[in-house]
Amino acid sequence: MALLPEPSPDIDTAQTGDIELLDINEQDMDSVLSTLSSKTARTLLVAITEEPGTPSALATRLDVSLQTVSYHVDALEGADLIRVAGTRYSEKGREMKIYAPCENPVVLVFGAD
Repeated sequence: MALLPEPSPDIDTAQTGDIELLDINEQDMDSVLSTLSSKTARTLLVAITEEPGTPSALATRLDVSLQTVSYHVDALEGADLIRVAGTRYSEKGREMKIYAPCENPVVLVFGAD
């Protein structure tokens, strides 16, 4: 067993699933719009799309508190905009989730069919 934690596994950020269309009248839209109403959540979603990471790594990259990142990660995951794509272990041996974008790209639809 190594004394140092293993490096983060390579996580694929490609969204290879089917495009998911959300109409403004769908119930899922409330969760998505509520979550994305926060600039911090939008910034976090972009950061996760560019490079998946653990909440602590994302907090460091974005220069925000771990509590803020954890709050928004929970909301983004609840709205099915991000997913747990893997795990790694901290230097203290704690298992940490690695977040990546969901496999299905989401398109919000407003207006006519």
